[in-house]
Amino acid sequence: MRHVLITGTNRGIGLELTRQYAQTAETHVIATTRDPQANSLQALIAQHPQQITVVPLDVTQADSIAHAVEQVTRMTAKIDVLILNAGVNPDVEQDIETITAETMRHIFEVNTLAPLMLTQAFLPLLRVAQGAKMVYLSSEMASLSDRTYRGANAYCVSKAGLNMVMRGAAAEFKREGMIAIAMDPGWVKTEMGGPQAPLSPETSVRGMIGVIDTLTMQDSGLFWRWDGQQNEW
Repeated sequence: MRHVLITGTNRGIGLELTRQYAQTAETHVIATTRDPQANSLQALIAQHPQQITVVPLDVTQADSIAHAVEQVTRMTAKIDVLILNAGVNPDVEQDIETITAETMRHIFEVNTLAPLMLTQAFLPLLRVAQGAKMVYLSSEMASLSDRTYRGANAYCVSKAGLNMVMRGAAAEFKREGMIAIAMDPGWVKTEMGGPQAPLSPETSVRGMIGVIDTLTMQDSGLFWRWDGQQNEW
């Protein structure tokens, strides 16, 4: 049985990742979320009760992370795929001239610091798996070379920082046979992406899972797109 742990599963890309992985034979999805009673997630569990287990998790709280690790450890000895999807991009001013330190800290805490702490927390379970994969949900807005537009400073900085976290993980755990990648899901029709986005969650997630399933050590440390192409750093 393959065990896939996903963060931020109550909506959007995280919910669709849970849906598609639950349809895969011999896959157990550990769906973590701050809102385990979300209607959309509960409806999905009703369809796949044997393949989805919900674990409450606030990725910014150390005690919540520790409790989640305890729960997951009781249900499985290993995690084969860790998908760090939970992220925020609040609809607040992010121009350099007006952005607040509070906004910067909050977005960085969720998008950059939390994935690092979660990687650390779940390492014992990742190490037990053979060739575990760590997937950091990034964005095209993390690209330095493509940064020719204004605004979104906190979000862009947080995702660029996340990419560097991934690079560190790829280097540090290479000798143990673990793979780490950054994944750009594209501009997706979600609450964060908005209705004008060109990609459906179904299409984006189908592509991402295809990339994840075929990863090798040669792919580790790279910045992948949902369609299997590589992003510019």
